[in-house]
Amino acid sequence: MADKLVSRRSGVTHAMGGCYDCNGGEAIWFARNAVACAANHARASGHHTWAEQVIATTYNGK
Repeated sequence: MADKLVSRRSGVTHAMGGCYDCNGGEAIWFARNAVACAANHARASGHHTWAEQVIATTYNGK
């Protein structure tokens, strides 16, 4: 029987977002809610926004 993979750590480790119209490619929001901030700003202003997040997960196979 194969060993089960047990997740040791998982979560957003990096998040940022910005508005091309207000600040070009430079990030404005850096918190975990950066994606929501970008979406809300785009909806409220009609601007072109962006967001990125990196999710890291480490597994322990034993």
